[in-house]
Amino acid sequence: MYNMLLVDDETIILEGLSQNINWQDLDIQEVFTADNSLNAQECLCSHRIDLVITDIQMPGENGLALGETILQKCPYTKVIILSGYQNFSYAQQAVQIKAFRYLLKPVRYEDLEKVVREALHELQHELQGKKALENAKKLASQAYPLIRQNYLMNWLEKDAVHPWENLQEADEHGLCLTPAGQGYFIMIRLGQREESASQDELLHYAMLNLCQDMLEGQIVDFINAQQTHCFLFLTDVHGTFASSLSSFQRAIERLDWVLCSLENMTEGPIRIFWSKIHPLEELGTCYREMSRKALRFIGSSQNLVCSLENSERPVSAWEPSTLHSHPSFPTLIATGRALAALEWIDKTFEELSSHSGNCHDQCLYVYHMVVGTLIADSFQRQIGILAWGGESLEFMEEMGEDIVEDLRSQCKKLTSSYLENLNHALNGQEDWLIGQIKQYIANNIEDKLSITSLAAHFCYNATYLSRVFKAKTDVQLANYIVASKIAKAEELLRAGRSPTDTAAAIGYETYSHFSRTFKRQVGVSPKQYQDERCCFRKNGTNGASN
Repeated sequence: MYNMLLVDDETIILEGLSQNINWQDLDIQEVFTADNSLNAQECLCSHRIDLVITDIQMPGENGLALGETILQKCPYTKVIILSGYQNFSYAQQAVQIKAFRYLLKPVRYEDLEKVVREALHELQHELQGKKALENAKKLASQAYPLIRQNYLMNWLEKDAVHPWENLQEADEHGLCLTPAGQGYFIMIRLGQREESASQDELLHYAMLNLCQDMLEGQIVDFINAQQTHCFLFLTDVHGTFASSLSSFQRAIERLDWVLCSLENMTEGPIRIFWSKIHPLEELGTCYREMSRKALRFIGSSQNLVCSLENSERPVSAWEPSTLHSHPSFPTLIATGRALAALEWIDKTFEELSSHSGNCHDQCLYVYHMVVGTLIADSFQRQIGILAWGGESLEFMEEMGEDIVEDLRSQCKKLTSSYLENLNHALNGQEDWLIGQIKQYIANNIEDKLSITSLAAHFCYNATYLSRVFKAKTDVQLANYIVASKIAKAEELLRAGRSPTDTAAAIGYETYSHFSRTFKRQVGVSPKQYQDERCCFRKNGTNGASN
C-alpha cells in the first residue's frame, strides 16, 4: 500500500484531486493534502510518502523547489509537477530535479490516473529490485539460524513439538506466539538451478527480505528437505479475525509482485503457493498437506501463484490415508530412510487393494508420484537416472534407434489428450466459479466488496479471478461490483428509500462517494433519479384515471 501527498493552494483543486479519483484502486492507502510547501514538508516528516503531486505557483516556496527538496531527502519518492503555465523553463527545471512527470493544467482525471499508475509501477520495481538485493548482501554474511530451522522442522514436518503448548520454548527459538495466534503459509518453490551454495543462500535472503518488505505479519522463514523456500506468517488477532484477514488479503494481493521480482533474481520456473488462515495447532497439518500437493507441479515449467486449499473437495477424489501421513514419502527419500520408504509403499498399496471401489486412477497417481519423487531427488543430487533405473528402463531399449522420436510422439499424444480434457473441465469449473461470484455479490451487496475480498473468500489469486471473470463475461470484475451495487441502489430508491440510507445499505462509507458513482453510472444524482421516478409514477397514475 502507498501513501500520497497532494499540494495546491486552491482548496477546490485539492478536493477535486482527492475525491474524483478512486485512489484505493491504485493501491494508495492514505491521501494527505497541504496548501503550501511548509505544510507539505511537515507532512513528509511525520508520514511515509511514496508519491507527491504538487502545483508550482504557491505562497512561499514553489512546487519545483519543494520537489527538489523531497527528491534529495527521499530519492525513491515520485514527484509529479502540475502547472498552469506553458513555461519552458519550468519544464526544464522539472527535468533537472528528476521529477517523474510535468503536466499542464487543466489535466483530465483519467490522464492523471494513468500517470500515477506509471509512477507507482516504476517505484515498485525500484524498491523491489534494488532494496532487496542490497539488503540481501548485508544479511548474507550472517549464519543461518540452524537451531531455529531444526525446531521448525520438528514442528512443521515431524509434528514432534507443539509451540502453542510451550510458549516460552517457542520464544527461545524466535517465535513470538500467543494462545490466540493464527497463521498462514507462503510457499515458494524454485525450478532446477545451477548455483553454488553461497549463491543459493544469497537468493534465500533476498527472498526473505523481499517478503518482509512487500508482505505483512510476523514472518518466519524456513527451508524444508526439498529446498522449498517457505515463509510462515504468524498473527495474533486477540479473538477477532478482522485484523488478521485484512493483513492476509493485502499479502495475497501482492504475491504477483513478489513473482515479478523473483523473475528478475533467478531463472527457471517459480511456483508460489499460499494457504488460508489457520489456528496454530493446525499449521503443521496445513504445511504437510501443501508440501504434498505442491509435488504435483514438479514437472511444470510455468510460473504461477495459486492456493493449494480448496473449499470443496470432489467426492471421487479418494486418496489413501498414507498420502496425508507423516513423514511423507518425499521426506523419507530426501532423508535416505530406505526401510521406512519401502514400508510406506507397502502400506499405501495394501490400502489401495482393500478399497471397495475402483482405484485404478489412484494406483496410477501413487506410482507416478513415487517415480516423480525419485526423479526429482536424483536431479537435485545430480545422480543420473540410468544409474538407478535399472530394469525399469528396459522399455527404452525396446524402442530401438527411434527412442527420442517415439517418446516425443507419445508425450505429445498424451499431453494433447489431457489438455483437451482439462480445458473442458476448466471451462466448467470457471463457469461455476463465475456463477458463485455473482451470487456472492448479490447476497453481500451491503458489504465493502472488492476484488481482493472476493479472491480471499474463494481462495484464488486476485489477478486470476479478474482475468477469468473478464474472459467469461466480457465485463471487468470491478465494474460488475459497482454495477451490481448501483442496480440495487436504483431498486431501493424506487421503493422510497432515502439516498443516504441507500448509500449505507449497499456498502458505501460516504454519501459523496456513492453520489458520484451513481451519477457516473446512471447519468443523474440519486436524488434526481428518485424525484424523476416518483414524478413518473404520479403522472402515470393520473393518466390512467382520466
